Amino acid sequence: MAQRKEQSAEPRARLYQHTSPAEVHLWRLLRKGQLGGVLFRRRQPIGPYIVDFYCPGASLVIEIDLSDASSALAVQRAALRQHALEKRGFAVLRIKAADVFFRTSYVLEQIAEAAGIESSGLHKR
Repeated sequence: MAQRKEQSAEPRARLYQHTSPAEVHLWRLLRKGQLGGVLFRRRQPIGPYIVDFYCPGASLVIEIDLSDASSALAVQRAALRQHALEKRGFAVLRIKAADVFFRTSYVLEQIAEAAGIESSGLHKR
């Protein structure tokens, strides 16, 4: 049984190798139920995709858009990915990486609203 854990831990560890600074920053604010006591998962596999964040209680996917993702091909891929996730029943919230750093309160309010968290449940930092 220990061998199986080692095999499954290696691919899981690879999920975190290419993490953006914005993702790390947002995770510090969402982890351990810090936003209204709601559970969020980071780098969650959903079908053929690995989403940045997932809130199972609200079927909410949160994707961070990096600044270099402005090419036409990147925009098209993001739209296809979002459509596929929505077709599976997930709500998708796209957040600009810069907003994570410079509009943090706004980002947390948007996530709380999308996850159905009452504003009284927000923890301000």
